[in-house]
Amino acid sequence: MLHGWCQNADAFRKRLSSWRRKAARNGVELVWAEAPHQVTSAFGGEPPPDAKGWFFPELAPGAEPVSSLRASGIRYHGLDDSLLALEAATHAATRSDADAAGGAGTGARGRPPFDAWLGFSQGAMLAHQLVQAGMAHRAGLPAAASGAAPMPPSAAAAASEATSEATLPPAEFGARCSAILPPAVVMVCGIASRALTPWPADTPLPLPSLHITSPEDRSIPEELQVELMGRFRAAGRARIVHGHGHAMVQQAADIDAVIAWLRSAAPA
Repeated sequence: MLHGWCQNADAFRKRLSSWRRKAARNGVELVWAEAPHQVTSAFGGEPPPDAKGWFFPELAPGAEPVSSLRASGIRYHGLDDSLLALEAATHAATRSDADAAGGAGTGARGRPPFDAWLGFSQGAMLAHQLVQAGMAHRAGLPAAASGAAPMPPSAAAAASEATSEATLPPAEFGARCSAILPPAVVMVCGIASRALTPWPADTPLPLPSLHITSPEDRSIPEELQVELMGRFRAAGRARIVHGHGHAMVQQAADIDAVIAWLRSAAPA
């Protein structure tokens, strides 16, 4: 579960009590990943305490943060650290599964322990960027760009102590993304990553995807959520529409639909 901008894993988990109950009843385990970067300033006001972000977009001088939603070729500062955070969560889940299976682990399935990534808002952007990089690596495309950039001094000063300010070579970035890609993704109020990537924007990604969109979203226009849908192959793609704006769906029927889709898209 990849939270949004200015959130954190604990707040995201507490807000989604209906998801936790439904998941427990259906034998689904939710793992709450936390972004590695502390957010100390935010567009539109002061961020809440312990606000975290997955990356900081590099903007032109004087540009408003909202411009990064439509621009192209943006560099995302701190993206490498977020990849490392997801690697750590993946490895921890692998060890947990191995212990539960008496040492066999999920490696026997030939895939990472997570059946899907669910990304909300900036978490969905992160998922899209990592999927692009991982799929480009698998396709053997030249690793000319990863979209990642080292943290600038201003952002690095605001980053949490847990960050490493890592800078991975594009080829290594793609290989490490490929190694942890799940079989499917769920994008909630998502938007296509605007970062540089070797994956062609006009080539749909061959990964099952579920897109949860809202025409009432005042943060991410619906047209941009639909654009993200178009970045994934139509076969295996599904959509849920809700009327609650920039928020996770909380209705029982919608959560049931997500769980049912996951069981069909990423069977055990």
